[in-house]
Amino acid sequence: GKVYFGTDQINPDDLTSKVKDRISNKTDKRVFIKADARARYGKVVEVVDDIRSAGVDDVGLLTEQRKATLSPAPPATAK
Repeated sequence: GKVYFGTDQINPDDLTSKVKDRISNKTDKRVFIKADARARYGKVVEVVDDIRSAGVDDVGLLTEQRKATLSPAPPATAK
């Protein structure tokens, strides 16, 4: 339920203005969002909406790759 801008925790209501300030002088208006596995989908959607409201059209979602866990193969059955 917490929102960070870089490494600083911020009030979610301040996100749009902070993004506007950060991208105002940039030609590349690309923003990446990283949410952990516990983040609620609805909160992530709100963050995306806030970022788009700031004038960002290119939003990327960063994910961490799950470590592959090898499960044993099922035993062979003879017919």
